[in-house]
Amino acid sequence: MPVEVGVGYVSVVPEARGFGRLLNQQIRGDSVSVGTTAGQDAGRGFLGGIGGVVKAGVVGVAAAGGALFAAGFSKAVEQDKSRAKLGAQLGLTEKESARAGKIAGGVYAKGYGESVDQVNDALKGLAQNGVASINAPRKELEGLSRSALNLAETFDADVGESTKAVGQLIRTGLVKNGKEGFDLLTAGFQSGADKAGDLIDTVNEYSTQWRKAGLDGATAIGLIGQALQAGARDGDVAADAIKEFSIRAVDGSKTSADGFKMLGLNADDMASKFAKGGSAANGVLDLTLDRLRGIKDPVKQSAAAVALFGTQSEDLGAALYAMDPSTAAAASGRSAGPPTAWARRCTTRRRSRSKCSSGRRCKGSRTSQRSTRCPPSSGSATGSTGTCCPRRRQSAARCSTCSCPPRRALVKRSRAACSG
Repeated sequence: MPVEVGVGYVSVVPEARGFGRLLNQQIRGDSVSVGTTAGQDAGRGFLGGIGGVVKAGVVGVAAAGGALFAAGFSKAVEQDKSRAKLGAQLGLTEKESARAGKIAGGVYAKGYGESVDQVNDALKGLAQNGVASINAPRKELEGLSRSALNLAETFDADVGESTKAVGQLIRTGLVKNGKEGFDLLTAGFQSGADKAGDLIDTVNEYSTQWRKAGLDGATAIGLIGQALQAGARDGDVAADAIKEFSIRAVDGSKTSADGFKMLGLNADDMASKFAKGGSAANGVLDLTLDRLRGIKDPVKQSAAAVALFGTQSEDLGAALYAMDPSTAAAASGRSAGPPTAWARRCTTRRRSRSKCSSGRRCKGSRTSQRSTRCPPSSGSATGSTGTCCPRRRQSAARCSTCSCPPRRALVKRSRAACSG
């Protein structure tokens, strides 16, 4: 497959930035070397000496330029292969593959992902797991790709597994769309629901059981967090307890009937309501846990718990009674979305220590965050304490009546110059 000119240009040009400057430095350096050598070596012919050294300088310049171009061209070829691989994995047409490649390149150029391959993995995960069609609007694909990559960057989550989890949340109706899914996972990580490192796996395995119990995504993740905070071993055992209850609530067994009876509930009535799903099923789970918490005799409480939640209640112990569907959604935490700025800074700093892919200083770096103080006004003994904004256009707190001048001018100006 031929390498497209557009793709090659985007890849090679960034690698060749500063080539003109390097070329100028190389020529100037070699010229100085030529003069010095010619003056010191009187036995060497003037033209021959100059010609030989200049020739060596030209060879050095050519080698440097060739190395830069080779690096850029190699990257272009790698990106083209990565795009072709994505097209083959998703069965895309040439046109669709080219569009996906441009989207991946754009996301990567903005500082997301460790490589174009990782960005393509995010696009593949979104498409294969039903989070978003590969032909969805570009803005939607870029946003969801960034969310997946930020989750991976910030919480060390696997891109493929996280997109699979979001797809499962969507299919089971626990979230409405991909954005809500990534936001929910982010909130779960932030609230401690991944304390045992199994949040993503737990979501993938138990989402359909949470749907059966009438839970939404926030409530399900909140229940996991509540159990972990109360001492549960991991999220899996908490989710498995909900699964076991969803089975026993409707199995019509004597064991389940006895368990409900110990709580003062009618097994047939509970089974009928739970079978309806949705809020009715959620209400049965909530009521059951409330009644369990109300039993003061620990022996009777444990017997009722085992009858309705199986041996998982023994594994959870007191953590089972900390699970409360009526407050779980709030316990799951609220998130403004994936921490894009922080994750992008981490990625771009690894790519190049101090510069973003756009050539500008990364947001959040020490240089961009430094601020300067306005000098004391001439009529004040203590001076103003207003702090300039990072761009130094105006004072964030207004330095008396003045605006902070640029830092260089600030050094030169007298204190009276900023008195207003």
